[in-house]
Amino acid sequence: MSLTTQERYHLFIDGESVEPAEGEYRTTIDPATEEPIAQYAAATAEDVDRAVEAARAAQAEWETTDPSERGVLLRDVAEAVRENIDSLAEIETRDQGKPISYAKQLLQGAAATFDFYAGAADKIEGDSIPIGEDGIDFTMEEPYGVSAQIIPWNTPLNLTAQGIAPALAAGNAVVVKPAPTTPLPPLYLAEVCQEAGVPDGLINVVNGGAEPGAALSGHDGVDTISFTGSVPTGQAVMESAAKNITPVTLELGGKNPAVVMPDADLEEAVTAIQIGIFSNTGQICAAADRAIVHEDIYDEFVEMIVERAEGYSLGAGMDDADMGPLNHEAHFEEVLDYIETGIEEGATLETGGAALDRDGYFVE
Repeated sequence: MSLTTQERYHLFIDGESVEPAEGEYRTTIDPATEEPIAQYAAATAEDVDRAVEAARAAQAEWETTDPSERGVLLRDVAEAVRENIDSLAEIETRDQGKPISYAKQLLQGAAATFDFYAGAADKIEGDSIPIGEDGIDFTMEEPYGVSAQIIPWNTPLNLTAQGIAPALAAGNAVVVKPAPTTPLPPLYLAEVCQEAGVPDGLINVVNGGAEPGAALSGHDGVDTISFTGSVPTGQAVMESAAKNITPVTLELGGKNPAVVMPDADLEEAVTAIQIGIFSNTGQICAAADRAIVHEDIYDEFVEMIVERAEGYSLGAGMDDADMGPLNHEAHFEEVLDYIETGIEEGATLETGGAALDRDGYFVE
């Protein structure tokens, strides 16, 4: 697949690019320039109905497919991701903002995810349970059916792969709802999967704002939900899913301290924490966003991490700078507010913290 950025992107339902029911489109913005990239379809509850229906129909046949055949297909998808890594990385970099080399690194991980679950597909087994001489008890692992995947904006391709691969390996179909600020990468991944041979209807993508997400999480045709994102939205997803007693898997981020003891190798510690906090412009739920440092080495540690931070180049992801922009304007403003609040509450700003005097959502 070669990258040909369109002016307008539709939904991806039942193996086809289809227009949204209400004909509404939104604009996705390049966070490095604040310039429009393209328009994308805004799905409604009616579109979600179509996607879930297509997924249910495709899943009925897919679950009867020999698990080893599912594994072969997922191997083909992994290879297709590697073959299209340049195009996929470019669309994620333009839509999300991360450096192109980092996007490619994550895509290698996405391909490895498909490889891993390809190997797992024919190893899903039940248990034989001893209950005495006169009987036998056993369990069988069966697919859920339709899996709703609600994807965040920080690593859309990698996390979409992490949702699709295990679902397909176990005999499920998926409906993917990307974040509204990164709508394009999952559409491209769905096309790559289709070109690799994934049957129509097994992967569907419904872009948009809150409406398709709410429609998916409360849909009685959805059998399991995976959501990665904020705590308030995760609470809303769980509340909506409770109406149908739909199983939910939530990954809601966290605060991750790195503890540095006085006998630590400071070069090694600073390097690890530097990677942990600055990767993807700090927009990772596993980021090492606090360092708890022993007082005996505190000053030296601060001096070293400040030097590393000041050595970062900021720029567009396509220029492969050390650090790209934040993903969207509201997030950019929130980060600046946090910095201001920290200073007001007594924190010392050692370096950075200001918006760059240029287009794009850059913070030093």
